Parts: sequence; C-alpha cells; structure tokens
Amino acid sequence: MSINAVKSIAQFGFIGEQMRKFFLSLITLLAFLFVGCSNRPTDVKSLLKVGNTLKPFTLSDQFEKPHTLKSDTKKIIFVFAKKSGHTVREYFNTKPIDYLKKHHYIFVADVSGMPSIIYKMFAKSDLQEHKYPIWLIFDTKDSAKFIDEKNRDKIMVVTLDNLKIKKIEFFDDIKEFKKAL
Repeated sequence: MSINAVKSIAQFGFIGEQMRKFFLSLITLLAFLFVGCSNRPTDVKSLLKVGNTLKPFTLSDQFEKPHTLKSDTKKIIFVFAKKSGHTVREYFNTKPIDYLKKHHYIFVADVSGMPSIIYKMFAKSDLQEHKYPIWLIFDTKDSAKFIDEKNRDKIMVVTLDNLKIKKIEFFDDIKEFKKAL
C-alpha cells in the first residue's frame, strides 16, 4: 500500500469522525431547541378541576398498547417534566409490577415536547425498561387538557371517585408523594 493511500484512508477516517461528531452535536442542539420551544396551545381548557367528572380517554403506553380511563381508577399520577418523571419511575421500580393495576392507579407522562425522532431513538427504549404501563401524551393539545403550567415541574396526583375529581395535589418531594398514595 502506498503512502498516499494510507494518507487518504487516514484523512477519510478523520473526516468521518469529524462528521459523526458534527451530526451528533447537531442532533443534540436540535433536541434542546425543540424541547425548549413549547408550542402548547393556550386556548385549550384544562379538564382537571375538583368537582369535574372526567370522560374516559385513551392513551397508549410505552409498548404502544392503548389504555382507556375506567370508572374504577382511583388516582392518576401525571408528570410533565423529565425530573419528576424520573422520580416517579424510580419509586414505581421499587414496587411489584402489578402495583398500579392492583391499586387502580394510572401513571401518565407527557412527552409531547420531545421531538418524535428523539423519543423513538432514545426515550422509548428507556421507558420500555419499565414493565408497568406508562401512559404517554404525545400531542400538545392533549397535554394542555391536563397540565397546570405553574406546577409543571411537580408530580401531580389526581384522586378520583367514579371519574369525579375529588382532589388534585402537587409534589416535588418523594416522601410527600408516597404519603399521597
């Protein structure tokens, strides 16, 4: 092999590595830009008010299995931010797989602010490591029906009785969250 051929291969390898780093940086930058730019509709009214009765809604979980809200649901745990989502998932990871079902709880995570390519490439496989169902909100219009913007970073627990909202609580402390369950 000639010296020129070795130089060409070495140069191509360097360019290939530079391009890989460039594209990874570009994808990361775009992900942060998209996640940081919320296009959440402001004209959608929240369904979550004490005294309201929820109509059954359907969301898919991390395995793309659809789930519909049922009248025997006792609590819905909502998370709209990454940190609160990790906190709740870590807590439920310490429980038996049937814990949510046994207690008639639903865990809902809002991923609507995440670009779909990032969800498909990274988040989906991470969520699938958890064997209990995590209902997912993909659409910002659906998210707007449930989110309380001033408490978006907290864990929201909605207590129901035959789909009627009895209580809405917000937690940023895992100990207080555990007590609510």
